[in-house]
Amino acid sequence: MAVFGPVLEDLVAQGPLSGERSLRGGFSLGDFGRSTAVATPALSARPNRFVEQPSAIVSLLRETLRAPNYDPPLLPKVALDLLELSRDPAVDLKKILVLMESEPLIAGKVVSIAQSAFYSRGAPIETLNEAVTRLGIARLTTVFLEAAMKTAIFESDVFEDPMNELRFHSTATAHVARGLCRSLQLPGERAFLCGLLHDIGIAGCFIVLGQLPEEDQPEDFEEIAAAVREVHEEASAVMGQKWRLPWGVQWVVAHHHSFVVDGRINPLAGIVSLADWLAAEAGAPGLGEASEAEAMRVMDHFNFSRQTRTKLLDKCHQIVEQLR
Repeated sequence: MAVFGPVLEDLVAQGPLSGERSLRGGFSLGDFGRSTAVATPALSARPNRFVEQPSAIVSLLRETLRAPNYDPPLLPKVALDLLELSRDPAVDLKKILVLMESEPLIAGKVVSIAQSAFYSRGAPIETLNEAVTRLGIARLTTVFLEAAMKTAIFESDVFEDPMNELRFHSTATAHVARGLCRSLQLPGERAFLCGLLHDIGIAGCFIVLGQLPEEDQPEDFEEIAAAVREVHEEASAVMGQKWRLPWGVQWVVAHHHSFVVDGRINPLAGIVSLADWLAAEAGAPGLGEASEAEAMRVMDHFNFSRQTRTKLLDKCHQIVEQLR
């Protein structure tokens, strides 16, 4: 088995193999839509309630996520438009360029990312046109989304350091997920996208808590982290739906830990879960929600030998170092 070998043609499936469109794991998108609206400020009546009742953090997050008027942090519209365009195999490259050029700040970050060792292969990329030609539409779309995430999503004055760690972890997970697909001779770009977005729910939760009045913000970060870990798949599901991500991507970000359906592992969700753990083990820990038990189950599913597992982790250490 090649370990992060050459990329093969992208023929990514759009959703779970079972074809099921219902969300597993104790929640559904419909549940969020039917819930009673509870605005975040309405929960700030009692001071110090988080110190006395740590579970209130979980309650606040769920009530906020389930409110019909919940307004999550949004990717720039151009990023979502680009994602939609990239699904058209006959799309005109000029449309892609015009769309990217409408967001100069993100476009500049795209060129910067495209110049990295992961993409340039030693040849300089200095313009968006060169980036499109060199990388192709599918790969360039993921690069653009990576830049947009850094610019628009992983931002919080209150949780600046955890957000920076989360951004790095998400980027590392995306690259590792793509590499795992190469090893398995599977398509890689959708895995990259799912890895990049898998923890959007954590970012969304940090933003909810960071917007509370200062006197109502919980003080113990370990309690915050535990609460966010409990609800982050639900939060990712809500944000993926509101962003109108492709259904298959929505499903994976909502199930990157609960990836077993009717006794079967969903391959893409399993790969993202494994990449999540490998990235953490290699030095990009995120919020500590990655599970070794889940990772081992996925490795067993794909019949990774002990030698292959060692090589994978070594390669992941290299990836994380290159990204720093």
